[in-house]
Amino acid sequence: MQNKYDAIIVGAGLGGLLTGALLSKENKKVLIVDSHNDVGGTSIDTRLGRFNFNTNLDALFLSNPENEVTLKNILKLLGLEIEFKKIPKAFRVITIDENNEGLHVKVELPFGVADFINKMEEYVPGSQKSMIAFFNIAKECKEALTYIANTNEVNYEFLENSYPNFVRISNHSLSKVLDELRVPLKCQEILNTYWTLLGSPETQIGFVHYATFLFDAINYELEVPEESLYDLSLKLTNYILKHKGVIKLNSKVKKIITENGKAVRIKLSNGAEYGGKKIITNLSPVATYKLVDELPKKAVRYINNHETGAKLFTIYLGLNRSIEEIGLDSYFYFLYHTLDSENEFVEMQSLSNNDMICYTPSVINPDVSPKGTSIFVINSISYTNEIINPGDYITAVDKITNNLLNTFTNTTGINLKEYIEEIKVITPVDYALEGTVNGSYYGERLSDLDNLLPRLLNKDHEDYIENLYSVNGFLGDLYEFDNTYYKAKVIADKVLREDSE
Repeated sequence: MQNKYDAIIVGAGLGGLLTGALLSKENKKVLIVDSHNDVGGTSIDTRLGRFNFNTNLDALFLSNPENEVTLKNILKLLGLEIEFKKIPKAFRVITIDENNEGLHVKVELPFGVADFINKMEEYVPGSQKSMIAFFNIAKECKEALTYIANTNEVNYEFLENSYPNFVRISNHSLSKVLDELRVPLKCQEILNTYWTLLGSPETQIGFVHYATFLFDAINYELEVPEESLYDLSLKLTNYILKHKGVIKLNSKVKKIITENGKAVRIKLSNGAEYGGKKIITNLSPVATYKLVDELPKKAVRYINNHETGAKLFTIYLGLNRSIEEIGLDSYFYFLYHTLDSENEFVEMQSLSNNDMICYTPSVINPDVSPKGTSIFVINSISYTNEIINPGDYITAVDKITNNLLNTFTNTTGINLKEYIEEIKVITPVDYALEGTVNGSYYGERLSDLDNLLPRLLNKDHEDYIENLYSVNGFLGDLYEFDNTYYKAKVIADKVLREDSE
């Protein structure tokens, strides 16, 4: 079969559409196929009454004007722009007691490294010196990672001379380095609040990964898009179509066919086949490799050595009062039973745990819902293979939902139930049906030696099948939704570079 397309992209989520748009811009013939009946992947909007719920109500992006590879700048390359709004405070973390009532600790931290350190000193007197050391090393690690990400061949002698602290602690866990810096225990626990956003507790996640994420977040701040990611998906779709790209929906890929170790075409469930010079999937490598007809041993090893990350139980609430009337004044609410991330990780082995990350989109964007109303999002995180019994599904979902709402009320004193006008619940089962691996919204879990740094160092050696690439947003190469646009740009550039050679 002749290669009809320069690139075939499997999956019309944000990563696939961004990659397709970047290739279309350079006049590449692009085909995008998706098993769903709409573009956008998991970002599809849901309209309930007066409210519009979409996944980017909790989509976080780093606001870094010094970085050329940002979503804003990538969209500018395409002549597309969207507005972002910054989150006003870094986080509010509250610990709840054994009966999910009352609170033990309530901490709120600002953005800005100096302000963050000063505020931490108020909560933990004597922590200032160790916090300054932490952020200095975090900055050095960030600069070292930037060098590694932007070079084709790492000069380890240069790395050791320029970033000695980075080299020394590059394989250490977060907890080990914090202990070495003599960061007070209470300070460590507060500092580690964001661990759930990256998916592993302090003894399992690498210091480099967490420290660079926290440095970026506190130094440059976090922001969320003003419009929905689904609207952005539609803009990208129109861009691709205008550049003569082809998008086929309701087209499930059954197999990726290889010849002589090279990916050459796809086969759909209806039997249709399409050939392409490059095959790009918006799936995780594990899901991608399961479609390949003949796998090399390295790819099989990859599948066996990676585990999926956290599962989410999400509640979207449309509230019939403004945030001022309800008393919601933070974008972030972290509710943990303890600030000890190891103990929390154990707690989260159950699907029905009451630990949660809550978002208040209306704090930064009042227009996200009609005047006099607000939207609130609850994400309960679990690390378990436990599933909801199909025969008891509705009852179980209602029980988990009520427990989470009651825990938030008992902990904060804010009774959300009084104001609920619309509610939408998304379970791990729903996320699995949307295409996430085993219902894991967080994709592959990073821990121990499978971490940000090893993945960056191995970035040019992870394509075990020639002409086959993955732009899945949750591979752990960056953080949160930044993965999506980063992988899209990296793979698009790689395809263009290879085509020109």
